[in-house]
Amino acid sequence: MFSTNNGDSKIINIHNLSDRGMRAAGAEETSSILPAADEYTNTRSAVSKQFDEYLKSINTQELKREVDGMGENKLLEMYIEKVDKDQRELRENMKEREERVEKQIEASEARENERMNRIEQMISSQNEKIDSLKEKISEQLEEDKKYRHTNNIAIVTGVVATVIALIGIYYATVSMITDIIGVTIK
Repeated sequence: MFSTNNGDSKIINIHNLSDRGMRAAGAEETSSILPAADEYTNTRSAVSKQFDEYLKSINTQELKREVDGMGENKLLEMYIEKVDKDQRELRENMKEREERVEKQIEASEARENERMNRIEQMISSQNEKIDSLKEKISEQLEEDKKYRHTNNIAIVTGVVATVIALIGIYYATVSMITDIIGVTIK
């Protein structure tokens, strides 16, 4: 049931109505029953306003009856009780919020601590790997140093031996040439 702008009331069985397709096809019985879209919107807002006014009048009447039946002290007591109740609820809500925030902060700190511990462990393991590589490289350098030292000694010994051999060959050649020529070197 709805009220039109001119105040008439109409009853419509919504289940017997079809969708927009019937209206588009031009079914006359439906178009005569159905209100226009603007009329429906206006009717709906008018009914809503009337209902709101009715509820306000009922609430106002009940409140007036209650106030008339009480004295000013009773009304003041009720107001104070209401304020106290609201303050208690507000405190409880604030306490609950504080507890939730504390839990969130604690959870966040725990996650952060966990993350930091993992990072510290990763850094520690990397440092251990670096230290072991450093030791291996130092050992390898020491071995290479010994090898180069040994090679240097062998090379110097070879050069000295070659020089001595060349000197020996030189003197042997000079003495043979002198023997062939018959000249003596003094």
